[in-house]
This record gives sequence, C-alpha cells and structure tokens, in this order.
Amino acid sequence: MTSIFIVQFFNTAILLILTNANTEAAGLGFLPFKGMYADLTFEWYNDIGSSFIITIFTASIFPVIEFCIAFGMKLAFKFLDRGCKCSGDTTKKNTI
Repeated sequence: MTSIFIVQFFNTAILLILTNANTEAAGLGFLPFKGMYADLTFEWYNDIGSSFIITIFTASIFPVIEFCIAFGMKLAFKFLDRGCKCSGDTTKKNTI
C-alpha cells in the first residue's frame, strides 16, 4: 500500500512539477529542466492546476466506482445462481 502511494504521489505531483519547471530562471541551472514556468504563478495554476484537479478527482472517486461495480456483479451472480428468482431458498450450489 505504501509503494502504491509513493508511485502515485511521484506521478501526480513530482513528475508534473518537474516537467513544467524552468530551472534556469529559478537559479537551479544545473538541473536539466527547460519548462515554461520558473515559479508558481497565476498562469501555472491555470495550465497545470487543471491537470492536478482531474488526477486527484479521478483517484478519489474511482475506488467508490470500483466498489459499486464489484457489489453489482456479486448481486448479479447471486441472482443468476438462484435461477433468476429473488427468493434465497433455491440455489444451484451443493451445500453440506
């Protein structure tokens, strides 16, 4: 779980900032980044902020969607196992 957090944090935050950073204008000329923005300006928030919002929104809402899909599949398979009947008495599975 920790490794997933580290990789997602690197992909969403660090990588996006580094690819758009202009390190020469910020006094860090030894770093090889030639992006458009030297600092966090209004233009940076207009261009890059939307990518952050979309990524974070997707990462926050997808577990809920995944849970709903899995729960719906579980109910559908139970319904098919009962022979498309709503009663819980009949099943195609052998019991002890």
